[in-house]
Amino acid sequence: MLFAFPVFVLSFIIAFIRSSLSVAYTVYCTPAASIQAHIVTYDGSDLSWSERLILAQLVTLTPGTIVVGISKERPELRIHVLDGSSQDEVKRCIDESLAKQLKGVTRC
Repeated sequence: MLFAFPVFVLSFIIAFIRSSLSVAYTVYCTPAASIQAHIVTYDGSDLSWSERLILAQLVTLTPGTIVVGISKERPELRIHVLDGSSQDEVKRCIDESLAKQLKGVTRC
């Protein structure tokens, strides 16, 4: 419990760096015609409203992603991703690197 916040911050920094490198690779090494930007729907039903709000901010701060839709009525985030070739991979990364640690901090 004592280390939940530092682990959360470190997880975000790692996700930020990985995403920055991925965006740099996509921009410099991928032909523009093959970039597949998509809207990904992330299920946030296991998160409270405030946790979804914080997660939306974290996702928006991560390069290559921006939250374009969030609602109190529907527990989901609509996320625009620069390289959406693997939508399941995007959801898995959000689950493992951000949502899991966020719940560790907010549910102490």
